[in-house]
Amino acid sequence: MNTKRILGLCLLLSISTIAMAQASGGQISRKETKPAQVSNNNRNRKSNKLPTRYECPFAIYRRDVVWQSNPSYIKANSDIAALQAKYEEELKMMQDELTLHNNEYEKNKKRMSKKDQKKKEDQLQTMYLKIQQYFEDCQADLNKFAQNKQNEINNEIGYAGLRIMNKENIKEAFSDNGVYFWNPEYCLDITNVFIKELGGNVYSAPISFKYSDKPPKIGYVFSERIPGFNPNENSEYQQSNWERLKRLSKMIAESDGYICIVDVSQLTNVQAEYAVNVTYKLIEKFKQ
Repeated sequence: MNTKRILGLCLLLSISTIAMAQASGGQISRKETKPAQVSNNNRNRKSNKLPTRYECPFAIYRRDVVWQSNPSYIKANSDIAALQAKYEEELKMMQDELTLHNNEYEKNKKRMSKKDQKKKEDQLQTMYLKIQQYFEDCQADLNKFAQNKQNEINNEIGYAGLRIMNKENIKEAFSDNGVYFWNPEYCLDITNVFIKELGGNVYSAPISFKYSDKPPKIGYVFSERIPGFNPNENSEYQQSNWERLKRLSKMIAESDGYICIVDVSQLTNVQAEYAVNVTYKLIEKFKQ
């Protein structure tokens, strides 16, 4: 019986499993509403008619910051750590017991008959398989527990986002993990508003959107069509590509008047009149 194999069993699930929210998308969306249009009471009089003014109620939030500042996230990590510690302690007790029996067997092996040796080895093997199965069950249970916590936090953040959007009349809220560029004058960063809504103790300035004499224009990108760019790959090369795409997006936005440029996965409810495909324009600049 190989004692080292027994002692090699350990619980490997990382507490950071709960932080996989980045892979679950990011936009908070709701039923589409038309943008507010503002004009004076005499707009039907040609002599006094003012240009229509469009409200630009678009918002950005930093998803990682919102997640990690959420009290539920902090508690979830604590709960996972506690469950992990419990399973590790139970596994250690089982391993210690097996080691004790194995040492006794090795000590008395020469004085035992072949039949008794076989019986004892079968008992040790059964104990080992029981520990191995319990180890696998612990891993599965921890993964399930962490996934449930992640789903609960996702739902909590989603409902908080809808409450904020309804209260502040926000048209769309984008998470920064799918945004190439945003104009801070028209796309407000509401990260602290999110944190406060979720129970965090932060300063949150009142939300105040600006107006434009043109409808807000959003550029969207099919990132998978950009040669050599893989947003799901976390390498130094791809990080360099990502930073370059953001710089190029800023150039396009500023020259063509986009209030933000986002990945197409972010566009669930944005009206077609505001969304323009800038993929090919970005590809051309990316080639230069």
